[in-house]
Amino acid sequence: VAKALLCLLIIFLTKPLKAELDDYFPKDPGPTSSNYGDTGLLEIPTARLMPEGSFKIGINSFDPYEVTAMTATPFSWLEATFRYTELENQLYSPYPSFSGNQSLKDKAFDFKFRLFEETNRFPSVVIGLRDVGGTGLFASEYIAASKQFGPVDLTAGLGWGHLGRTGDLNNPLVSIHDSFKERAGYTGEGGELGYRAWFSGEEIGLFGGLEYRFKRLGTRLKIEYDTSDQSQAVSPLVPIRVSSRVNFGLSFPVGQWGEYSIGYQRGNVLQFSFFLKSDFSKKNLVPKFDPPPPLARLNRSQKEKLKTDKNFFYRTLLTNMNKYQLYLQAATKEGNKLEVTVNQNKYRSYARATGRAARVAASLSPEEIEIVEIYHLNANSEVAKISLNREHFLKAVEKEISPQELFLSSEMDSAYPRHMDRAEFRPKPKLPDVSWKMAPALRTHIGGPEAFFLGQVWWRTDIVALLARGLTLYTTLGINIYDNFDQFNNPSYSELPHVRSDVQEYLSEGRTNIARMKLDYIWSPLKDVYARLDLGLIEEMYGGA
Repeated sequence: VAKALLCLLIIFLTKPLKAELDDYFPKDPGPTSSNYGDTGLLEIPTARLMPEGSFKIGINSFDPYEVTAMTATPFSWLEATFRYTELENQLYSPYPSFSGNQSLKDKAFDFKFRLFEETNRFPSVVIGLRDVGGTGLFASEYIAASKQFGPVDLTAGLGWGHLGRTGDLNNPLVSIHDSFKERAGYTGEGGELGYRAWFSGEEIGLFGGLEYRFKRLGTRLKIEYDTSDQSQAVSPLVPIRVSSRVNFGLSFPVGQWGEYSIGYQRGNVLQFSFFLKSDFSKKNLVPKFDPPPPLARLNRSQKEKLKTDKNFFYRTLLTNMNKYQLYLQAATKEGNKLEVTVNQNKYRSYARATGRAARVAASLSPEEIEIVEIYHLNANSEVAKISLNREHFLKAVEKEISPQELFLSSEMDSAYPRHMDRAEFRPKPKLPDVSWKMAPALRTHIGGPEAFFLGQVWWRTDIVALLARGLTLYTTLGINIYDNFDQFNNPSYSELPHVRSDVQEYLSEGRTNIARMKLDYIWSPLKDVYARLDLGLIEEMYGGA
């Protein structure tokens, strides 16, 4: 009785303990996006990068700007963004008669480099460049640091150019060299690196902000001090009324593949964005609906027939590989080795194509076959040879050994000398072989002064004629269904030789046309050397060899 009373007393007096699955596995959709597509808060960047191998594409609207951006992280230390900005408060050009109803468009590249990883004591630090190679309308350079404290991610940094309009501090680099004092502005048509303007200007901005993560939902609350003060815009940007330098918003994840956000900027403007994203470093990102072929299970009479009748064996290989769109071009069974040459265009991965071919070859081969060699044919050139230990391969298929063990017992080499030149079995293809496909297609002209989008609905027919091994004729025919190309009124008057500058004429005059008709010949003159000759109408605006 005393023990029972003691237990009850402990239960009532002890502070209740609470544990949730979210405490151990909080929902983390990864870094969120700024207005310009890179990782950041709203106007200001952070020192966060997407995981290596990530990619995202999305739109952001915050009057008077509409931004379409693509961002990729090819390396853990680099994030790169391409963005296309529509400035709805400005005309396409300084000349209203030329601009029509088109607003100004601007293209730019942004880069962010990680200098230091975050540790328990120190923040993550990055250095970044905005509007590299563009017109310089939004050109900025910055150094930013971010540090996580529980659910709060704090960011502070220094901004030059567009991010330094508030002039909170004097530029410390001016004391190093006078060249940092003057900052070049708008560069017209762009296309230049503009490195002389980097980190220049008499004054810089001191920006900062925070991001608070609600772990259950993955929602992020963003608050920032914006130093891009667009009421002080540099010509030709039109100044925008700024009622507050504090911006805030909410970012919501859409599973692991997207995010959208809403915000309030400059004290007078609503912001909305939506991004699709993916991590291409993850395995099995795209679900596979093409299971590998099962191993053939042969009875005694079938095994005997395949062992004693070589012609039957080769024809069986041919038939079974065709089932999986692997086309046998040559085969040789000699001693304890089987060599096969296959051609295919189903699998982009040569490793996957090798595994598919090896499953068929290894399971049909007689017991004395110990080595299976797969040669890959591209056009008329054997480009690679993979030699597999048959016993190890079959064990790997049955998961009796690991793929790593199979790899250690395999060999990869150049396909030289050519197996096809000495093969025992070479099925004769029926040439010429003609294949074709047709479907509606779209041709577009985007971003011109006549209209943002001009286009054509086109019935496209693609014909591929394999005339001989390595020799192929490609033809593309188009029949017009509907277009609005009659709105073109801006021919090129360039004194330089016209190349793509005549695209308007090609689109207008070639509504129904032969878009391509070219001969390709591919061959290998030397080991590991491959050559291709193109002749004809290579594409719509180019002909030659």
